Amino acid sequence: MATEPGAGLAGIIAGHTAIATVGKEGKGLTYRGYSIHDLAEHSTFEEVAYLLIYGHLPKQVELDEYKVKLRGMRGLPAPLKTVLELIPRSTHPMGMLCAPAARCSARWSPKAPATTKSPSPTA
Repeated sequence: MATEPGAGLAGIIAGHTAIATVGKEGKGLTYRGYSIHDLAEHSTFEEVAYLLIYGHLPKQVELDEYKVKLRGMRGLPAPLKTVLELIPRSTHPMGMLCAPAARCSARWSPKAPATTKSPSPTA
């Protein structure tokens, strides 16, 4: 028995959030009330990230502090750097992505015991 195609998800509310809206008031995607087109044209990645996390676009001093915070979180643990350096350059990009992810899961698994010492990169 053939059925007529439905209307998809039109009119279905999947959840409520203050972060993003789709099609509100006939508009496209918005983040915290700002059009993504405006954000893409006039804002930096850090400004949009700040907006999503803190709910408002940052003032210059807030942005400067946030950038310092982000820079402080960019470092890689030495064992992970070693893993990346040991991967042959001819490795497929998916392998390049999987190897460090697997290494990280071994180090930061919720089932792994808490430790202050980093395991060896070959562990």
